[in-house]
Amino acid sequence: MKRTLLRALLLTALLATATAHAAEDNALVVHLKGGATTAVLLDKLPRATFTATTLHIVGEELELSYPRSEVQRFTYEYVDPAGIATPYDSPALRFTAEAVYAVGLQPHAAVLLYGADGRLQCRLKVGADGCAVVPTQRLPMGIYVLLTDGLTHKFVKL
Repeated sequence: MKRTLLRALLLTALLATATAHAAEDNALVVHLKGGATTAVLLDKLPRATFTATTLHIVGEELELSYPRSEVQRFTYEYVDPAGIATPYDSPALRFTAEAVYAVGLQPHAAVLLYGADGRLQCRLKVGADGCAVVPTQRLPMGIYVLLTDGLTHKFVKL
């Protein structure tokens, strides 16, 4: 009887853990020395490479670069795929085909999106909650640069 009860409890715990992670996705999370954090979902097939001076992350629909001296560490974590509810105190970005979702930004700060030709494509202010959604659905395919909170993020819209 005790063994059956123990098995049932173990099975319940395993199912609860699997259900908790079902609403989350694996992500590569880059932690910078200044406290900024960027999450890249692994379903975007990111590839991280280092040069002598830079960390490059390239994946589907994105290309990010960070000065190697600014990278504190990078980890693999489960994150909320909606992006807005990502539990980070510092900036975190999630790139989709429809938008760039940012959380943990300075409230009322400017977010600027530039095309490869240097033209400003979008300018908006971060909300009081520190979140911003930069629409990219109507942008043509190409390379874009997102500037926010002193960070530069380059990505490719396919």
